[in-house]
Amino acid sequence: MWQLYQFPLCPFSRKVRLLMAEKGIPYELIRENPWDYREEFQKLNPAVRTPVLRDEGRGITLIDSRAICEYLEETNDKNPMINGTATNRAEIRRLVALFDENVRSAREAIRTTPDSDYDVLWSLKRGDQVLMSLPRRVLVRQHINHLIHHRGQLTVYLRLRDVPIPSIYGPTADERSFM
Repeated sequence: MWQLYQFPLCPFSRKVRLLMAEKGIPYELIRENPWDYREEFQKLNPAVRTPVLRDEGRGITLIDSRAICEYLEETNDKNPMINGTATNRAEIRRLVALFDENVRSAREAIRTTPDSDYDVLWSLKRGDQVLMSLPRRVLVRQHINHLIHHRGQLTVYLRLRDVPIPSIYGPTADERSFM
């Protein structure tokens, strides 16, 4: 059975969990805290980044969400995620790569931005008129809250249609594979 070394808040781990759920591939979740730098995990992936997918019985270890997803797509016919013409498949791959690159650059920007930069005021203006002025810290928090709000709305719509809530939505989801 597959073992997925992952961190619940890692978007790349979420992508693999979602794909495996869509394809009905059984797996065991192994929580890997990125800040722990466990020696066992470092042996699996010297870059010490999640996700890593491993099937010890078959001697297969896959590293990087894109490589993992492509492998699963190529080896499991159920619910193809990359389908259509060659042009359509190329566009799907381009969009996934763009998303991954944007997530990585956003995470790096947040990680390297000094705390003092978040206290700088940001203003929304119409011409010369200031409509509002708030510290960047508040705007980032409001943006995150807005995303959570929309995720909550999607959950309601899915429940109304009797669609199980994917485990990537957290421990209150219908699927209990979140760890």
